[in-house]
Amino acid sequence: MKPIQFLKNKFRKSRKASWNKAYDAPINRKAEKAYENLVAQNPDYKCSAAQTKKITEYSKEVLGSSAFAPWLKVYTAYQGEFKEGWMPDNYFGRVVCPKINGEFRRLGDLKTLSKRILQTDTIPDLAYYINRVWTSVEGEILVKSNLTNFFFSEREYVFLKKNYSLQGNGIIKLNRESFENLDFQKLGDFVIQEPIQQADWFDQIVTGSVATLRITTVKLIGEKAKNRVSQLRVGRISNEYIKTKDCLRIPIDRQTGTFYPRAFGSDFTIFEKHPDTGYSFEGKILPEHEKAVRLCEKLHDQVGMFQIIGWDVAINQKNEIQIMEWNTDHPGVVFSEMATGPHFQGLGWENLLV
Repeated sequence: MKPIQFLKNKFRKSRKASWNKAYDAPINRKAEKAYENLVAQNPDYKCSAAQTKKITEYSKEVLGSSAFAPWLKVYTAYQGEFKEGWMPDNYFGRVVCPKINGEFRRLGDLKTLSKRILQTDTIPDLAYYINRVWTSVEGEILVKSNLTNFFFSEREYVFLKKNYSLQGNGIIKLNRESFENLDFQKLGDFVIQEPIQQADWFDQIVTGSVATLRITTVKLIGEKAKNRVSQLRVGRISNEYIKTKDCLRIPIDRQTGTFYPRAFGSDFTIFEKHPDTGYSFEGKILPEHEKAVRLCEKLHDQVGMFQIIGWDVAINQKNEIQIMEWNTDHPGVVFSEMATGPHFQGLGWENLLV
């Protein structure tokens, strides 16, 4: 190898290592805080020296770096034993998703294209604002002066979702007055969506926001899509819509739709009942879970360029399934992996880091 090529390769390797370190740092800080909070709630969650050693060895020898150990430590702490096949959040986001979903993995973040790509009436889009032009879902140009009546003649409010909005950020609830006074040109491209009224059953848990079922489907090359993870997210009593930072996650048995007996706050606080309503999670079965899974698997089969998709779905008052969002970039898996995982064994994803 020529000296100049050697230096170039060394520089690229150094730059890649620096990027990896920068990517891992904030994710692993969250893992360290999660571990600390678990131990603070129950000292029995503390990992033993032998478990910590096993986690570190597995991270290095199987996943390729000790940087993937912190989330494995969180999972081990909660379940009381180490299990091979667990998916650390930074390994999943940095290695797995880019490899299996490729260059189109941010496509799901384009809210203005979701309905057009997926070709489903289950997405509650009403209109789009793209390049400062209002269009219908069919692509027809709309006159802004007519939009107020179009949106609010039969509705009290609508939701605005910006492209690339994540975790409840970039969402604005609009009534007639706030819609007329909003400066849309400062927001970029966005979609206006119909509000969803959740099925009455979910009001037993909490009212105010719409409960969101996260279904994570995996579609291996040449195979049908299959659900790997189900998890319900519910808000606090003061929430108007689900926000990642303060919602509760309830893992669900993907075969039966049965609730896990515990829910988790964003800081990994454990709840056996909803803190605002006293609703007990144990033994409850999610209505229409199977119907929601079948829809997500069917839609995933239509977009086979993605191997993994996280679907956020709601169940309305007519017991219909509605797709709220789809995540093709980095679907969250840590709470389900910790509580009921590992969920991605046997897929060969531990071998993706070359």
